[in-house]
Amino acid sequence: MTHIAHQPGKRLVRSNNGTGPRRWSGTAPAAAPVPIPSGPLWDEHGWQPDGTHRKTNTSISPEGVPFSYSKALREASPSIKSTDVTRLHNGHIPADYSAEALRHGATVEEVEMLWAERWSKGGLHRRFGAELPVAAPQTAAVAPRTTATSTRYRTRATKLGAAVDAIRNLNIPRKDTTDDTENV
Repeated sequence: MTHIAHQPGKRLVRSNNGTGPRRWSGTAPAAAPVPIPSGPLWDEHGWQPDGTHRKTNTSISPEGVPFSYSKALREASPSIKSTDVTRLHNGHIPADYSAEALRHGATVEEVEMLWAERWSKGGLHRRFGAELPVAAPQTAAVAPRTTATSTRYRTRATKLGAAVDAIRNLNIPRKDTTDDTENV
């Protein structure tokens, strides 16, 4: 197929099985033109909108950072630098942990320190003084209990402790408190 000269949007196609005087016709429409993006082609970290890096044309940056890792950290802290993302990735710190710490206001050095000290992801809000999200209040009132239920369960340890307490309360004299002078 070739383009018809000076007629954009039309192409020559074979008709009549390619035989006869009118074997070419120019009625087939050409493919729709590809829209040219008007915005920036990549962000300040070099990522294109489709998740590929502008230098490697893959989903991994030249420093070895995957797009998903970089995206998670950039969503948590938009002002983070590419070197800091690479530093956290090379420190083998999970993306969700790093993003949670950055969301609570930690610096990159603090994230590395907290990861080395084995702070849990759930404890990061206590470290930085943020409140945990509170569950929505229930709309209907909770019905009161009609029967009393025990909140303590008897385990082997509680049974053993109760037995030791019962033995102590028997007031059996111990050997050290008895007088051995009577048996002489």
